Amino acid sequence: MSLLIPPSNKARKVGAKRRDGVIYPLLIFPQAGLPCTLRKTTGNSSLEKAVEHITNKIARMAQEAKTRREAKAKREAETAKIIPLLPCWDKGQQRGVPNEMVRSALFSVKNKKQARAYLEGVPIVVVGDGRISYRGQELRQDDEDVWLQIMHEAKARPLGKCVEFKPYALLKGVGWAIKGQSYQRLQISLERMVATALTVSSHRLGKSVTLPLIQKFGRAHGGGPWKVWISSEMVVLFGDVHYTRLEWEMRHQLGPIAKWLHGLYSRPCSTLSDEGGDLWKGSGSADGLLKTFKANLKGALNELQAVGFLSDWRIEGNLVYANLKGALNELQAVGFLSDWRIEGNLVYVVRAEKKT
Repeated sequence: MSLLIPPSNKARKVGAKRRDGVIYPLLIFPQAGLPCTLRKTTGNSSLEKAVEHITNKIARMAQEAKTRREAKAKREAETAKIIPLLPCWDKGQQRGVPNEMVRSALFSVKNKKQARAYLEGVPIVVVGDGRISYRGQELRQDDEDVWLQIMHEAKARPLGKCVEFKPYALLKGVGWAIKGQSYQRLQISLERMVATALTVSSHRLGKSVTLPLIQKFGRAHGGGPWKVWISSEMVVLFGDVHYTRLEWEMRHQLGPIAKWLHGLYSRPCSTLSDEGGDLWKGSGSADGLLKTFKANLKGALNELQAVGFLSDWRIEGNLVYANLKGALNELQAVGFLSDWRIEGNLVYVVRAEKKT
């Protein structure tokens, strides 16, 4: 029989037995990291059985630990396949929003002085393809700012899992003043978006999807992190390519109507003209007359030109012509588009290939 005996005198013997002048160690524990050597001993059936039992037990424990690690890795791999992730728009100064939402009046351009209505599953105007109905308190562009930032925080995590954030950091992210009133405003906005039911259907979806904008919201007391959960179905609305990237810092400089137009004209494919009436209804404007909306629309288009998003624009009758050269150059500069051209009133774009 052979025993592993550490050469160091730091090894500990637990009991010993003398028989015929021979010392039989019953058990030896080598110190961690010490090399061991083999020493031949005379046979002893009980000692051999004890050592064999311990050896088998150690081997069994090692095998069980290995099995647990392999099972955990397999579960994590299966979970990664089942629980989807939002697309990674990968630039810190970009935010992503599904195309149907950015082309709709879901987040209206009304200002804070106007009371918020409660909508009972009513249809929401969408510019272009798609249908949306919504149940919940009316949402505004400031709610969209919060939602965009939450989606940005959630895009690196499996949907359905908790997303933790510090309210201070989120307020900075959306560009709100750091004060008590802003914390309360943020909490109310999150609570408002939890109590929603959004139904989206379109040709590219091939079905209807109903979900809340935010699945759940939790707020810690005493300065702890806040938590939100996003429905795993949200990934269906984004798809791989069916979302619009918004330049975040530019959006911060705009008023409600200009923010909505910024989202509309940031689409990868867009015509250069839109019916004024569509913009009026699609933005969810509270202006009772198209003539009144046109006056506000001009101010918003001037805002977009001032921040460099539009290089030029004009309104002829009920048509708005917006020169998107500045916006297209920006999308190309950040790697979203590899090329673009304008022919007549149409914009042709080539989307950049995804980096793997």
